Amino acid sequence: MCYLCANNFIIENGQLFNNFKYQCYSDSSLIAQIFVRLNILCAAECINNPNCRTTTYNKLNQSCLMYTESSTLGQLISNNNTIIFESQVPRSCANWTVQSNVDYPGGDIAELVGLTLNECRQWCNLTVNCIGFSYSNVDIPCQLNSNIESINGYEQEQLLSLEEACQPLHNILGTELQLYVTIAKLNSKQPKHELTPDESASIYLYTMEWNQPENSLHVLLNQALVAIDRKQLQYWYKYLKLFFTALFKLPYAEYHTVWRGVPKDVTEYYREGDEITWWSLTSATSSFNILQSPMYLGREKVQTIFQIKTRNGKSIREHSHLESEEEILLLPGIVLKVMGTSKQGVGIHIVHLHEVPLYDDQQMNETSSSITNNQLDEYRNPQLEQIIRLSEPPAALGMESMNLNDRDMEIVVRLGIVEKERTGVNLSHNGITSVGASLLGQSFYNMKYIGELKLCGNRLLDAGVQCIARGLANKELGLIGLYLDLVGMTDASCEYLVEAVRINGRIRLLYLFDNKISDYGVQVLMEILKFDQRGGIPGLGLSENKLTTDASVDRICSAMFTYPEFRKIHLRNCSLSMAAIGRLQLAVQQRGSFSLYV
Repeated sequence: MCYLCANNFIIENGQLFNNFKYQCYSDSSLIAQIFVRLNILCAAECINNPNCRTTTYNKLNQSCLMYTESSTLGQLISNNNTIIFESQVPRSCANWTVQSNVDYPGGDIAELVGLTLNECRQWCNLTVNCIGFSYSNVDIPCQLNSNIESINGYEQEQLLSLEEACQPLHNILGTELQLYVTIAKLNSKQPKHELTPDESASIYLYTMEWNQPENSLHVLLNQALVAIDRKQLQYWYKYLKLFFTALFKLPYAEYHTVWRGVPKDVTEYYREGDEITWWSLTSATSSFNILQSPMYLGREKVQTIFQIKTRNGKSIREHSHLESEEEILLLPGIVLKVMGTSKQGVGIHIVHLHEVPLYDDQQMNETSSSITNNQLDEYRNPQLEQIIRLSEPPAALGMESMNLNDRDMEIVVRLGIVEKERTGVNLSHNGITSVGASLLGQSFYNMKYIGELKLCGNRLLDAGVQCIARGLANKELGLIGLYLDLVGMTDASCEYLVEAVRINGRIRLLYLFDNKISDYGVQVLMEILKFDQRGGIPGLGLSENKLTTDASVDRICSAMFTYPEFRKIHLRNCSLSMAAIGRLQLAVQQRGSFSLYV
């Protein structure tokens, strides 16, 4: 199956060309063949194309043929990869292609069947507005695209019991669901890693195999995760809230190289240098030898083994239906770079993959600068470079409100952070997004010491905050204060920050003013206080979080008396009633030696 897709709509001579395939060979009447779901859509494409005079539509294969009149509009001809209409401005044909395993909704140009990989590539080369293609000779259709939409929407769901979270799934998973939910709950009564029984049971349920394996929860969930139509995922939001909450609480796997296999040779689709995104939940194991056992691929004569280097796998063994297996789960949206392929004996093909956040992880490791010289040659900021050079370590780097962008972070990392000690780095109120945050997060692995990190007022969102949190999960870094006011984060990032504090062990001040943290996020953040004998973080800033309500007061008051080193909290302009504020003030009076800002 071969899909050709456009990156964006094309507007030419006042006309909108949407999902239209031009052909780069002589044809006096047939303009294009496209594939649409309905005859009316075929007619609409013709109406929107000034060169189309009529169409034919085949309901069986959904083929729409567009025709013109050579006497009126001239002949469609090929001339050095340029399509020429007598009455139109010439357009250049695409002469490059990209493979992808995801689809950009609404960007399909055509669906072509019965082609080889090379033929699919050639069709894209011969198609104007084709920016790439994807190909599969198995059950997954080949599509050309830009990007699938991120997984979002589940974060705003309330945390429910497993029974309640699965309620919207009964029509999808059938009558067996209730039985498997009951079994999962019975096997998750005393979970580890401070998970609740329902959270642990959500993982247990995910790992169970239905009587008909193709109807298992993990199979249908992953189908929804990779579906082009994101509406299919809405039924799963309540379960995903519970499931991802559980996964976020789990420690990262000790194994930084994990393995996954399929019973066929698919190395043709993994070219060295390509980056791929896996939108499904990916199960992997800790050992190559496990995959070679008879239970897995040991009986297969031909197989492809994926060797995946990642820091972000989650070990789910303690909560799995398969307790004897060291299963490691990779979360949706992981980006992997193909480093190459090799062979391990007869019929065993190895694909070597390295996880990259938004930048190439291999480049980060190959140079102490984290950014190649070629990249710096492409982009310079002399003023920023001069400021950094004048700030000799261990002096703090002050770069607040300098209108810096993500590309400037390349310079900051190379000249100001890697292999350096800094008493502080202030990048507040710039134009940094999750892209720049990813680069900063990676650089912390190569930094000797940083006292304070301030990123307030940057549009990092959850993706950026999570990149920063992963980078700060470093015992040697010595970070004391982290300031993430007004960065657009939600509860989804709180688990990552808790994990960073747990591993780092030295963070004493955490300020998260003016974000979207709800009572659930506050509950998660309170877990920080139990991590060391000194009582965890003495200062926590949550002012301006409008989703924080009276429901958090009991937990905060309890923490005041439980953890003596917890000495300060900011709660100004949260959604607290006067009665709730009075309860907090009374608790402060009874506790003593505590600063409350409301």
